Amino acid sequence: MKILVELPSWLGDTVMISPSIENLLKIFPNASFIFFGSKVSIELMRSHPRCIDSFVFDKNFLGFKKIVSKSKGTKIFLSYRGSFRSRLLKFFVKSNHKFQYRKTNFLSGHQVEKYNEFINKSFNTNYSAGELKIFKKNSKKTLNRKIIAINPGASYGQAKCWPPENFAEVAKTLSKEYKVILLGGNHDIKVAKQIIKDLVRFGVTNVKNYAGLTSIDELCSL
Repeated sequence: MKILVELPSWLGDTVMISPSIENLLKIFPNASFIFFGSKVSIELMRSHPRCIDSFVFDKNFLGFKKIVSKSKGTKIFLSYRGSFRSRLLKFFVKSNHKFQYRKTNFLSGHQVEKYNEFINKSFNTNYSAGELKIFKKNSKKTLNRKIIAINPGASYGQAKCWPPENFAEVAKTLSKEYKVILLGGNHDIKVAKQIIKDLVRFGVTNVKNYAGLTSIDELCSL
């Protein structure tokens, strides 16, 4: 049985749906998945052992048409997004049964629990949210010693970010026991370099800056 799944746009949210995806396999043990969504969400989920197809959703007519075509022969369509565009997709896809997450229906609990409750309500089950679970390909970027990973960036500006000097103070303290690595995307390179600069001033040498240098698989390995 094939299930077509629209993933959340953000990497963190895609990680947080993983317990609900695993509970889907308890409900439908023979299910396989076709995933579509943003580039980062697809990079994360394409390695799932039940994934038979995955693709980045191009937000145009051809992308819309591709999803409708891929939906033929699928039994279930699930969207973890509540946007108007996703509501249109739900209307047009050819799946036998269609379900869409709407945040106004799930107001309490952690986001992991909200996504999981979406599955419970859709299929009249009562599974609890298990552990976060991701699958990754083998990556060359691995570290064998104890590490602390710091991701200092945030989307939509610096208002959500802790000051770089505070991260540097924490890294300085933890570096006595752990190797410190900095993570992030291209937009986090500047703040990561500032933290490195502060750590050099503190005399900390066991730190590695991976900001802007990892694929999603490499990020998972680290």
